[in-house]
Amino acid sequence: LYESGTEPKAGRGGGGGGRGGGGEQRSTEEHRIERERRRKKKREKRRRASERAMALDPLFRQLPTPLTERVRTLSGSPTSSISRHVLYLPRTCLRAHTNPALELALHAASALGLPLICLAVLEDSHPASARPRRPPTDRAAAFRLEALRELQPQLAARGSCLWVHIERDGCRQAVGMSLAAKAALVVAEEHFGVEPHASAIGRIARTGAHVWLCDCHCTVPARLVPPSAMRGGNRSFLDATAKMRAERMRIDWFPPPAPSPPVAPPPPPEWLSLIHI
Repeated sequence: LYESGTEPKAGRGGGGGGRGGGGEQRSTEEHRIERERRRKKKREKRRRASERAMALDPLFRQLPTPLTERVRTLSGSPTSSISRHVLYLPRTCLRAHTNPALELALHAASALGLPLICLAVLEDSHPASARPRRPPTDRAAAFRLEALRELQPQLAARGSCLWVHIERDGCRQAVGMSLAAKAALVVAEEHFGVEPHASAIGRIARTGAHVWLCDCHCTVPARLVPPSAMRGGNRSFLDATAKMRAERMRIDWFPPPAPSPPVAPPPPPEWLSLIHI
């Protein structure tokens, strides 16, 4: 920084401030080099993301249609050369049967020969962008904890594990992001923009992980609902989706349970503060 009255004057003939100044020429050249470096970095990131997507594409094509029709992919680029596991993030679909997201995660872990880690994160507050910004109630937290307690042995019986982390004062590690950064694939539930789930998945996506979002909430996947079903009220919706709904309500529509992963899940890391339920 220059003191008052000592800054160089702008002008064509000025030593450093004019257009012809060598300092500005050097600065322009540095900016050009920096822009080119950033372009190369973006191209490399897209290339790595494409390679990751292509590696998972054969796996996706092998999955049953009742599962793939529910998936929306968030392409990422690997942040680590070592993929240690497949990560499943249950948030609202807390069951071990007829759970399309869990079946996807089990299929992926079995095909990739990796263990499956299930991580449930309970927040004690909602992000600032949520409207209205109300913290989760004790009743809601207790309900989820009771459901997770019943889910733990069921997931263990299917060859996985369930770790539960409650964010609170003094214990706010970025657990999901840390595990996602070393995952070959992250499977989560479609959030439809609802908080705090949308912000949680947004943080996971920023790690560069490849994410599959699975619609676990609708009989007919939302991505298959025609535009005509959204006009004319509930009757129009029921009429437009009647055939698809009847097809998916058949007892033989949902595929049989996926096989257990060939590798047992690892023990929790020391830095992970778990709630034992």
